[in-house]
Amino acid sequence: MGLKKFSEELIAILPYIHAGLIKSDSGVLIKKKLTFPQMVILDILRLKKECKMSDVAGILGVTKSAVTGMADKLIKEGAIKRERSIKDRRVVRVSLTPKGVKLASQIAEHKLRVIKSLFVDVTEKERMQYLNILRKLKRNIQLKAGLDLDV
Repeated sequence: MGLKKFSEELIAILPYIHAGLIKSDSGVLIKKKLTFPQMVILDILRLKKECKMSDVAGILGVTKSAVTGMADKLIKEGAIKRERSIKDRRVVRVSLTPKGVKLASQIAEHKLRVIKSLFVDVTEKERMQYLNILRKLKRNIQLKAGLDLDV
């Protein structure tokens, strides 16, 4: 299968995967009315503990002002906090609050349950192949965004 055909089929499949994740929502996402990018921000901060807003923008592929808007709702919800660097006032860092840690953990647990249910009939070998492909995609995204590979 050529890259064009593969891409077209992937585009046709992804909405079903996203819809499956949303449908199986435990209520956490719906109650909080979180957008997908806001969930990504929570995920990033759950994994990294603290991150520069510019790195979050790079990961999401949006402007810093767009990330500011996304973060504002999370700050209003009490899920994240924003702080300026003491060394360089232009650098803004975000991190989870205790409420945000709880919310991010709930989301991660929900995703874990859904992923386990989706991959129940996929062999270990297939899961490893899929994981290796995802690792390559992550690396490509980081390189294209000019991000440190540890972000």
